Amino acid sequence: MNMIELLKVVVLGMTEGFTEWLPVSAAAHLMLMEGILRPEADAAVLTALHAALQLGASFAALIMYWPRLDLLNGKARKRKAAARLCMDLFAGTVPTAILGFLLFDWIQSRLKSGYLISLMLILFGAVMLAVERGRRYRKPETDLLRKLNPHMALYIGMFQVLGLIPGVSRTGAAILGALLFGCSARTAAEFSVILGIPLTAGAAILTLVRKGVPSVPGAGLLMAVGFAAAFIVSFSAIRFLVTRAKKKNYAVYGWYRIAVGAVFLVWTFLTALVAA
Repeated sequence: MNMIELLKVVVLGMTEGFTEWLPVSAAAHLMLMEGILRPEADAAVLTALHAALQLGASFAALIMYWPRLDLLNGKARKRKAAARLCMDLFAGTVPTAILGFLLFDWIQSRLKSGYLISLMLILFGAVMLAVERGRRYRKPETDLLRKLNPHMALYIGMFQVLGLIPGVSRTGAAILGALLFGCSARTAAEFSVILGIPLTAGAAILTLVRKGVPSVPGAGLLMAVGFAAAFIVSFSAIRFLVTRAKKKNYAVYGWYRIAVGAVFLVWTFLTALVAA
């Protein structure tokens, strides 16, 4: 295992750690970055590496939000708030978890087209801009996590199902769902991160269970390095998302998605042209 390959994995881990928690599609950015870096690992190792990156990102989010989810410690009021948030988390997770489990193989085999990802980046970016424009004229009804309820969380979770389509972004779908159902920008950001903890970890575990961990020499090291990189960067990404949500709107992500989608479309076309 040479140092160059390890550095490539570090870059991939940093990419996952940052884009997993922003509404910009981690899948698209990882695919684009792999096309640029061209890691030498085979498909089986890369699949296991992706799972390790997701586990690193989800573990970081769990550490950050564990104090709010801990049902056993603190005063009665804090435990009650944690219990309510866990109920919201469960309600919001169910739709995506069920469909993700049932459609896992189909999504992996049918929805990895670069053209589809480009379209979803651009289309969902335009939707984000439209939602932000409409949000200017109404005051949010839910401006704190503790004001959420399981019914609202379920609706957000149903909207989040769109994030199963590569290029849409699970975080982006959850945020838009929360905004449409009256959450403030910060509440939408925080709840999207909390929803991502079991879903991101679950997707990674499901991948490892179904595909297995390759017995290729060095695969374990690559997974450990990627896990660490995604884990470390995720803390900064989550803070960036929540802090920016306090002061700014999500329009910048919409414009960014459209720009990246255009770049991804050109890259996909040129890649297909060279391959032909």
